[in-house]
Amino acid sequence: MQQQELLPFEFQGFTLRVERDDDGEPVFHAGDLCAMLGYANPRDAVAQHVEPCDVVKRDVTYPDATGKQRKTQLENWVREPGLWCLILGSHAANALPIRRWVTAEVLPAIRKTGGYQTQTKSKTKPLAIPHLLTLHGESRKLMQELKREMNPAIRRTLHAQLEQCCLLTNIPVPALADIGRELVPEPVPPLVAEFWETYDFLGPELLNHSANPALIAISLPHFAQVAAEHRIKVAPMVEYRRSLGLSASPKFIEIKSVHSVLHARHNESAPLNERLPKTVKCWLFEPVQPPPPS
Repeated sequence: MQQQELLPFEFQGFTLRVERDDDGEPVFHAGDLCAMLGYANPRDAVAQHVEPCDVVKRDVTYPDATGKQRKTQLENWVREPGLWCLILGSHAANALPIRRWVTAEVLPAIRKTGGYQTQTKSKTKPLAIPHLLTLHGESRKLMQELKREMNPAIRRTLHAQLEQCCLLTNIPVPALADIGRELVPEPVPPLVAEFWETYDFLGPELLNHSANPALIAISLPHFAQVAAEHRIKVAPMVEYRRSLGLSASPKFIEIKSVHSVLHARHNESAPLNERLPKTVKCWLFEPVQPPPPS
């Protein structure tokens, strides 16, 4: 039976192309991955982090100016071990969200097609010692995170990532119940739920000061100002200050001054006497990760 082609995956404005090799296993476009993970030179990144046996050369065609197809030079694609080596080798700020996205969305979507299973015997050579050490180090970090984390949803995501590392290094996968413990989630305080309903209604483009897609940064005075401009009644800020630390989804992180993208956008066209400070004190939250496809 002919293998079904896989569609590209989208994440935070990036596209990740996925195809199947001759054995029906997925291969991931190395250039797309490197762009997502902040590698300046994809070819060097692949050479440094990925075993040669996990690199696949494939022709890629693009439409030219006339709409006709033209064949380009061979481009690098990587198998799943290479995918993980590139992710784990990246120091970009969005490497962790990408890792969670791959675990929660990309790989489950691929496996639903029935043409790829992690238990399938691999034809690739064993990973080299540096790559094994990287994966073992990542496994230890994930174990430590699991021991600290009590949110059931986050624990499941972390355990799925741990499972990937264990499969690549051929070590047993510990059961989730044997690592740390779960905390039964408490009901969301009404004031916190109201706050996030208002945030969702007004939108992050008006309220989120963070340039980092892995963070939500909200200034409470600015939140009150924008709500008033849109004639939305909100609670006194002192009540939010007492309650927002309990926010679990999005998860409260800390209160910290950040470089404001909203102020920067305002200052681009504002006169000198109307410019806003570059930094603003904000409440920082971790965005809710999208659920895996059903």
